[in-house]
Amino acid sequence: MNKILVIHPKDKSTDFLKPIYHGRSDVTVITGGCTKEDVAKAIDEHDHIVMMGHGTPQGLLAMGNFNGKTKTYKPSHQVRASGKPVTPSQIKSLYSSTGKAPGLPNREPGIDDEWDADLKELNELKEDDWFTSRKVGSYTGYSQYGGYSGSYQSLSTGYVIDDSNADQLRGKKLTAIWCNADQFIEWNDLGGFYTGMFVSEEAEAKMIGCADTEKWQVEQQNYAFVEVIRRFLDQDADTMCKALDSRYGPLAERNSIAKYNLKRFYSRKAGQESGTKLAVL
Repeated sequence: MNKILVIHPKDKSTDFLKPIYHGRSDVTVITGGCTKEDVAKAIDEHDHIVMMGHGTPQGLLAMGNFNGKTKTYKPSHQVRASGKPVTPSQIKSLYSSTGKAPGLPNREPGIDDEWDADLKELNELKEDDWFTSRKVGSYTGYSQYGGYSGSYQSLSTGYVIDDSNADQLRGKKLTAIWCNADQFIEWNDLGGFYTGMFVSEEAEAKMIGCADTEKWQVEQQNYAFVEVIRRFLDQDADTMCKALDSRYGPLAERNSIAKYNLKRFYSRKAGQESGTKLAVL
């Protein structure tokens, strides 16, 4: 079996990531010009899957570089505490009747109002919303409502990697670098190194409230991040996080974007409730 598969949809704004894999003889790189089915086949043939570019909580965006039909999976919900599959309607009903999230402890004094607000929004969702939205109230993903696992339909052909690939990716070594990859990884109970909201452009810096950020600051932290990942790509996820902490971390003391991003690097093993965050400033 081949070692590393890089899925990096062609897009100039993420070219800064290329040095992570450029020049390696043990890497297969896919940037586009094929179908999702071709990508799925390549995933099966490799041990380490590196996914990078632009994305959302639902997956890695194709950026118009891929075509082909998206596989459709019947959604399956699982409450880990009981091991019994449930439907969205049953989840809502269970939450309403018990006054607590399925599989979670009883509600504690002082948070009832917040939970009631979440429950109100939860009950207002239509059945189809469970397969298109990952944010419910102040919580992101359904894991907060009992730790559900399984494959969900993304209802989009705009992704080269989405929930239909989850079963394929499970058990592989994964590196996922795109905005909000954390929600995709944890939603699908995958493991590896991954990022949360990763700021790599001036526009994104302004979006998070760093309006005075200059282009050189963004590029400085981009270069530092890429250099660490390039050097430690063959290591396990925990080692990658530690390397970022020791080598990229000092930059956070003088670069606000690095400080923001450093809080959003994770390592995770399948089955964890959430990823392990770096201890940062």
